[in-house]
Amino acid sequence: MYKQLSCKKCGQTIFDETDVASLVKSVGVGISRSVIDCPHCGCRWGLVVVSDSTGWLTCLMPSEGVDVVYRAFQEARNLGVQVNLMSAILDKLIAKHLEAK
Repeated sequence: MYKQLSCKKCGQTIFDETDVASLVKSVGVGISRSVIDCPHCGCRWGLVVVSDSTGWLTCLMPSEGVDVVYRAFQEARNLGVQVNLMSAILDKLIAKHLEAK
């Protein structure tokens, strides 16, 4: 199930579910990075999309972090880590971070 991507600053939708589905399909099996501006507040974000036969994930982050995140996912892919495992690891890290707050 595709989820919309919202600006982490103003909370407005940047990409709806249909847009996210198109992004993932355009990547196919692979990885992409881009820098986008929120159409509502103008805040600049980095976007990394990773997809393989096991799943897909999208990461929206401050634009200055996009290259680091892209390289980390690329390195994981080169080591043979499947996207569903990357996604599970990120979910656990995010949950742990939220618990700490």
